[in-house]
Amino acid sequence: GPRALVGGIILVRLVLVGLVFGSALGGRSGGIPVSARIIVGLVGLVAIGWFTMVSRDKSTTMPATTLFVQATVDILLVTSLVSGDATPLAALYVALVAVYGLLLPTGRSLLTTLFAGACYVAVTLQSPEAALAWSQVAVIGLVGVLIALLGNRLTSASREQHALAVALAQ
Repeated sequence: GPRALVGGIILVRLVLVGLVFGSALGGRSGGIPVSARIIVGLVGLVAIGWFTMVSRDKSTTMPATTLFVQATVDILLVTSLVSGDATPLAALYVALVAVYGLLLPTGRSLLTTLFAGACYVAVTLQSPEAALAWSQVAVIGLVGVLIALLGNRLTSASREQHALAVALAQ
């Protein structure tokens, strides 16, 4: 369920933060300056703490704004890792829009997809392999839109099923 996805997001973000700090401290060359990568890594650590505190309250559902901010932080972390080349790490954008497409309402999920695509274009625009970037942006967009729409339908079907179960229990 959503709680398992939230736990997975926290775990994956820890790995992403470690990779961002490793790439910054390892002196890896790329389009993103080292100082910006360190700042993004620190923002990621703060977001982990905030997300962990908010997700502890199991009596309420996770607020959509909180999830949207978390999606933005994750996109920034992935963007600092991609840094200018057509790389297999770009597939992380697809995974991000898929997971957040299941958790966010449709509008915010589509905004997350748009932001992920824009960040990937901004980072890879000057790359010699820029033609590959457009195909990747198309994949990010397609997956994001499909998962947002299907996730919305799944959520409404789940609510209907819950309402039916409550009605039958009476």
